[in-house]
Amino acid sequence: MSIVVLRIIIKIYLLFALVAFFPTKIFAKGRKDDKGRIQGVVTTSDGKPAAAVIVRIQETNFTTLTGEDGSFSFTNLTPGEYTIAISLIGYKTTTQHIIVKDNRATTVLLQLEVSKSQLQEVTITGSSNKFMANSSDDIGKLRMKNLENPQVYNVVTNALMKEQMLTNFNDALRNVPGLTKLFTGGGDFNTTFVSRGFATTANLRNGISAANTSDLDPANIEKIEVLKGPAGTLFGSTLVSWGGLINRVTKQPYGHLGGEIAYTAGSYGLSRFTGDVNLPFNKDSSLLFRLNAAHTEQGSFMDYGFTKSTFIAPTLVYKPSERLTISLEAEFYQREGTSYPSFFIFDSMVARSPKDLNMAYKRSFTTNEINFNSPTTDFFGQIKYKLSSHWTSQTAVSIARGVNNGLYQWDNFLSGNADSLIRTITDWEGNITTTTEIQQNFISDYTWGKLRNRLVAGLDFYNSTGVGNYYYITFDTLSVNNPGPAYLNLTPSKLTQMKAGGTVGPYASNDDKQYVYAAYVSDAFNLTDNLIINAALRVDHFDNKGLLDPITAKTRGGYAQTALSPKFGIVYQPLKDKIALFANYSNGFQNNSGVDFNGNAFRPSNGNQVEAGVKIDIWQHKISGTVSYYNIHAADLLENDPYHSGFSIQDAKQTSKGFEASIIAAPFAGFNLVAGYSYNNKIYQGAGDNAGSPGNTVNLYASYHLPDRLVKGLGISFGGNYAGEVLPSAGTFALPAYTILNASLFYDRLHYRIGIKIDNLTNQQYWIGWYDMEPQMLRNISATVAIKF
Repeated sequence: MSIVVLRIIIKIYLLFALVAFFPTKIFAKGRKDDKGRIQGVVTTSDGKPAAAVIVRIQETNFTTLTGEDGSFSFTNLTPGEYTIAISLIGYKTTTQHIIVKDNRATTVLLQLEVSKSQLQEVTITGSSNKFMANSSDDIGKLRMKNLENPQVYNVVTNALMKEQMLTNFNDALRNVPGLTKLFTGGGDFNTTFVSRGFATTANLRNGISAANTSDLDPANIEKIEVLKGPAGTLFGSTLVSWGGLINRVTKQPYGHLGGEIAYTAGSYGLSRFTGDVNLPFNKDSSLLFRLNAAHTEQGSFMDYGFTKSTFIAPTLVYKPSERLTISLEAEFYQREGTSYPSFFIFDSMVARSPKDLNMAYKRSFTTNEINFNSPTTDFFGQIKYKLSSHWTSQTAVSIARGVNNGLYQWDNFLSGNADSLIRTITDWEGNITTTTEIQQNFISDYTWGKLRNRLVAGLDFYNSTGVGNYYYITFDTLSVNNPGPAYLNLTPSKLTQMKAGGTVGPYASNDDKQYVYAAYVSDAFNLTDNLIINAALRVDHFDNKGLLDPITAKTRGGYAQTALSPKFGIVYQPLKDKIALFANYSNGFQNNSGVDFNGNAFRPSNGNQVEAGVKIDIWQHKISGTVSYYNIHAADLLENDPYHSGFSIQDAKQTSKGFEASIIAAPFAGFNLVAGYSYNNKIYQGAGDNAGSPGNTVNLYASYHLPDRLVKGLGISFGGNYAGEVLPSAGTFALPAYTILNASLFYDRLHYRIGIKIDNLTNQQYWIGWYDMEPQMLRNISATVAIKF
């Protein structure tokens, strides 16, 4: 790291020290009119944190909802005596009498007279907004409620994923407004999405890197958080995009024996087994263990194609004291299958849509022998230590390793000819990607009368190493409409013969190393109980060692860059904990390698977002929603130099602006709704187009649990997604808009759950794509049986 970067980091930490400690001396004595605060935790009778429980101060009728860890808080309270009440439908209300003093936080520990299983039953049959998550530890790296955060983010909870009977990660994200699949694969099984006009992938796990070279299994996911817009201030540039980030939060152990075993069978040979077992090792719950596992096999709706995967995720949590918590997690994932069919589009093609190609929708142009495997291993460790009543140290380490090995297929239409398809194979010879991230955070929470200051300061080290060799093999050219007997000629033995005869594309090697050294600070300051100012700054020093040529043993393309990323936000709540008006400015950047024709090194590309809107959480948390307008401008993008072949210039720009609205509601007993709408207008200024973004999207999911006691637990659901037309190239070829409808019937009881669902009710043929077209799943039916204990 350069001296300049070190000086910047030191200055940031000096600033952090002034912000964190100087106000402590100013307000240490307090004032006579200082008000108090109540904070607490609600647990079940068997010691598990109780989420989504209504907490009320009887004397004021102030209400709040417990978070996923059972925590709650009330601020700006006049000193005096109060009665705290917690309640669930159909159960006795629990109350506790407390005294609030000047300039102090009164801590309350409350316990429901229900077990964890009974709480689940209440959630199923009651009117609580069970699909809502009102706070996050990772999005701002601080414990903040959604109404306190000036940025927009959406959360897909495990309760929603379970009710929808999801068997894959990608389908969970169809519940997020404005987020759609861009392409599947691209050299591996990993899926890329588009958010606010920019490509993004799911590279974060519990707020830290978990870069994957395969798809993700949802068996170990408690919730998925999707932050919208540039997120470079707290997460850097390597793992996120200007469109946002996708963070998966894993399941954690709890204090009693429990779990679930489930089996799902369905169309195209779907067979999926999942297991979730929780085991406390001692009576005081200081040592907890949880294991999630899954095995899935499925064929394809096309003539050829298959996937087979096994997933195992153990988690161990040790709490030797009230101050110290140590967490160790691992994920082992073995994935084998054929590549997803993708057909690349040329601007010069005569065809204007997939229908013009007269291409059989179920024809894959591959065989099951052309397959590859992508085993991934992911380790995560975290140490939390409570330094004092106001300070916490959080140390996290993530190590991930992914391998691509085998035959990956991708096809493209012959330029200008809509009937000729070139089949190309990438022969991976063990491509290995390893990522390591070490992150140290210091988190504080101070209250001085009406003022409150929450701060996180952190250091971040990230390393990515890629090693591997591969060949490109152009196998043959076929007629799209009448491929003939040559259609089945594609076999591994034929490819081996071509390699031996030298009729292959260029041999390539992947041997590169990247390092990122970063420091950041973020502060959320309550000027009043209703007004919060948020400011953050991050400095990243990016060191790319370049590519090692195995033939010459020389490294080429190495470079180093340093970038600053600021963020500012403001939240005003005209109705405390009910309505929040917010605005933000956020920045992100992307590092660029190489030089232009004149030898000038490229600068990092920058993306800036301005956003404003309103968030609501009203009617005792029965309705939660967000409406926002955003404008993102990305500048200094690279594009091909029109005057010098093989070189790039740095003058392209992209503007994405639009509107998003989301709602999660439970207006009456048994009914739950998740819905959203987004509009994005993307303007790209440069040669070509960063394509693949629909202008309009809609997502909807509604479920109803019948209230009759004779059919208690019986429910139905209906929903779907709409995405507008997509241009997968700079030309006039367009993927048409589509509407997908889904429905399900389920019966959810205390000890078991059964369900049946139909996806793509109308058997819609539709495509996604980014410079290509990928046919998507047709109508499919699946049934699930689960035993809970």
